Amino acid sequence: MFLMLQDMPVLCRRYSCELPLYSVFCYSVPMGPDYTQWHGSYEVAKTFYTEFIPEAEALMPGVTSEVMSNPYHQWTKGLSKEQLQLQLDFYKKRYNQ
Repeated sequence: MFLMLQDMPVLCRRYSCELPLYSVFCYSVPMGPDYTQWHGSYEVAKTFYTEFIPEAEALMPGVTSEVMSNPYHQWTKGLSKEQLQLQLDFYKKRYNQ
């Protein structure tokens, strides 16, 4: 339905011209570059880690092990006790606690 409405011209009272319907909506939705980049990255990451990887593992066990062993995905394994203690010590020292 949206695609059919998108091509319908809408009378613009301010400039006395016809604009496509999507042009009217562009000014009322918060789609700045920062919002679009963050939200796009968030959606890709959320889908990748919560849907794609589990589904690939369910279909072919072990197929994602090489990808997930990459340093970019190490955060999914969590911190070791030593790494956690280093972070806690750093912030205690930084904030004098």
